[in-house]
Amino acid sequence: MPNKLNRAQQPSESPCSSRPLQVGRSQPRTRVEHTPSWRQSCSRTGPVPHRHSREDECFYVLEGQYEFRVGDRIISASAGSFLFAPRGIPHTYKNIGTAASKHLTIISPAGLEKFFEERNALQKELPTTDPSYPGRDKALSEKYDLEYSPDWSFPPKAKN
Repeated sequence: MPNKLNRAQQPSESPCSSRPLQVGRSQPRTRVEHTPSWRQSCSRTGPVPHRHSREDECFYVLEGQYEFRVGDRIISASAGSFLFAPRGIPHTYKNIGTAASKHLTIISPAGLEKFFEERNALQKELPTTDPSYPGRDKALSEKYDLEYSPDWSFPPKAKN
């Protein structure tokens, strides 16, 4: 049987949310190599500039118009566009259209989905305005070796 996206797992509670997708049959796997997720972005929104040290991230635009920044490159992307953000390179995107846009994100290797699960749990436990939230969110980002920088100022990475 061919793999099909499980549409029941697409976001329903908000027009601008994301959920991991289940691909294929729901059987335990011994090796997972990447994590796909479906996202819908409201107009003029996107994540804070960030970089991953462990994962590469790919984006496939399904609907709408985005502007991606990967390193120093700014890339316009519409339906059918595929972009690659390698690990270690700061990146972000925003929906530059007037309506919600959709894209598929593939993160490889798998594992970062646990960060999103833990962050969602933290957001259910504490409002983002709680004084302890920033410290706990930072600790979670550090656990998964993620760096965020709203002003795009990332420190140089140490060479291995």
